Parts: sequence; structure tokens; C-alpha cells
Amino acid sequence: MDINRLLGLRVKKIRKELGLSQEQLAEKADMNVANIRQIEALKGNPTMESVAKLARAFETRPIDLLDFDREYRRLEIFEEPEQTLHDLIAPLKPHEQAEIISLVAMVVSTMR
Repeated sequence: MDINRLLGLRVKKIRKELGLSQEQLAEKADMNVANIRQIEALKGNPTMESVAKLARAFETRPIDLLDFDREYRRLEIFEEPEQTLHDLIAPLKPHEQAEIISLVAMVVSTMR
């Protein structure tokens, strides 16, 4: 999994945990909201300046924002797939979780 994708996933997760909209994060980070949307949509190539601004907005250090060791282990190795799936869908609303579970069930049924 590439670094830009991991950064986008982390930015979206932290933003939602803090209860911020993309617009609020853009203002707090002194960035254009289009840049925030691009990063979260896993498109583009964020600069180190953007990483530094996001880290300041999240009141953390850029190095902490870029520490992906745990994500690599969870998303790439899948040592405990059930827990990984649970962790991935836990932040979603119940109806969104149900949609994901339905999609997984459909994929599994085609593999049998």
C-alpha cells in the first residue's frame, strides 16, 4: 500500500475523530479544501508542507502523522482478518457497516 493512500486514510480518520468537516480542517490547516478532498480521496501527491500543516492542525508532529508501521501490518499482512475487518468498519454508521458486510458476503459467495 502506498504512502499517499495511508496518509489519506489517516487524515480522514483523524478528522472524523475530531469531529471536523473538510472545510474546518482546511481552515485550521491553512490549506485549500480541494487539497484536503484530494488527500482524503487518495489522489494527488501531498507535499511535506501539506503534511506539516495537517500535523499542526491535528496538534501532532509530522513524524507521528507519517508513522504507518501499524497500518502496514494491519492492512497488508492480515494476521487477524476478522479483527482487521472489524477495525475498518467500526467507525462507519450501522447502515454503512451493513452495506460492507453485504458486499463481503457477495464476494465470498462468488468464491465458493
